Amino acid sequence: MFNSSRRHECKNGVKRRTGGGEEKGETRNSVDETVNAEGRILLNELIKRGWAIMNGYKGEGGWTYVGETGTSMIDYVIANVEAEGEIKKVEIGTETESDHLPLDVTLEGQSSIEEKKEDKVRKRKINDWTEEGIEYYHRECEGWSNKEIETEIKWETLREKIKNARKSKIKSVKKWKIGKRIWHCTKWKKKREELAKTLKKWKKGKGTREEYVEKRKNKENKNRGRGMEVYK
Repeated sequence: MFNSSRRHECKNGVKRRTGGGEEKGETRNSVDETVNAEGRILLNELIKRGWAIMNGYKGEGGWTYVGETGTSMIDYVIANVEAEGEIKKVEIGTETESDHLPLDVTLEGQSSIEEKKEDKVRKRKINDWTEEGIEYYHRECEGWSNKEIETEIKWETLREKIKNARKSKIKSVKKWKIGKRIWHCTKWKKKREELAKTLKKWKKGKGTREEYVEKRKNKENKNRGRGMEVYK
């Protein structure tokens, strides 16, 4: 029997069964109206476990796959009763590296509050291997010789000398997060941003899927060509 927190998929959206067996309707928005055998199997398994699909219930219910053959919703965020209460919203991301769009889940509660309090920028001590740092290292090592005889002591002395001879500096490092990309080429970063704009435009109904797929296909071909030039 379903308890008051368990939901299951139905033709008109999502229904919740109360402890007395009464059903309370809750709409789950989805742009994909396709119904097939695989989908029914998935829903039956979710019903058995008391799990539910969060796409369209706590956020967007849009397409998660955009390819040359068409569009569909085949990527899901699935949660049980306990996890459902911690999910604030589910959004479809705009990363364009794959035909499958990422699903970004925002959690609420103590864990998310603590994460917000963490410093976004951290201080880190690194070795200075600039031209000035190399000159400093050479000066510190010039004329030095290891006079120890025992191998273990000799290696320890050498490590200590190298450590002290290096010049170091403090550098500010931004905290890495999921979805972050480091682009060393301004040209390719710009291409990626343009493709993301095309995707957003299509999602708002102001563009076509074909336009986005074609641009993404051209970007992939150029990346392959660039890779062949580098590694051939």
